[in-house]
Amino acid sequence: MAKFKWEEMRPDEFVAARTAAPVAYVAIGPLEWHSLHLPLGTDTLKAYHYVCAVAERVGGVVYPPLYCAINAANRHDLPLTSTAFGPELFGQIIDAVLDFIATNGFKLIFILNGHGGQLWRVQQAAEAIREKYGITVYPTQDDMHSRDGLYTGDHAGGEETSAMLHIAQDLVDLSKLPSVPGPLDNDKLIIHSPKPDPRTQSSADYGRDSAEVIIEDMARVVTDLLAGKDAAPQEE
Repeated sequence: MAKFKWEEMRPDEFVAARTAAPVAYVAIGPLEWHSLHLPLGTDTLKAYHYVCAVAERVGGVVYPPLYCAINAANRHDLPLTSTAFGPELFGQIIDAVLDFIATNGFKLIFILNGHGGQLWRVQQAAEAIREKYGITVYPTQDDMHSRDGLYTGDHAGGEETSAMLHIAQDLVDLSKLPSVPGPLDNDKLIIHSPKPDPRTQSSADYGRDSAEVIIEDMARVVTDLLAGKDAAPQEE
């Protein structure tokens, strides 16, 4: 299998990959609290998994994941800090990374934002790069590529838990949550949209099915953009 991770390539491999498919992928998300049962890097791990899967299908080069955000969930009574940098520093990081990527000869930068509440700043950065270099920059989020309600974008709920059971099951420990039928105390667990219940209604199979729909549509978008066509996430 051809390499697609930027940091693993030799110069000749990088040039060959860029020539075959001149698209660079960027996954963005924080280190943040994802309840008791999911890893702190969940948002970024998901986004990175998806863009790597697209690169395997379409080609191109995947930039190392960016663990940064404007804001992030956190349990302030625990010593677990999040990479919530605020809009100014977050924007500077995104601006610098996109500028660096654009100088490396890509015609398309596909940005997958894995965390809510910051796509607006990613879009600002994308527009600036478009104007400066005249290339295509496509910022998006995973839930914009789903359909039939498979993935609506919860936080540590059944959908996100299913995604992580599919992507990295060894990083998930459902036993850390209160036992059924006990309630999910959102103030302590910080689970947004707890239905479906991650304890009883999450599964690797559901996560796989959801991921396949998202990855397939992202691959379609990248293929269309490389061909010079207009592209948009699929309609429901």
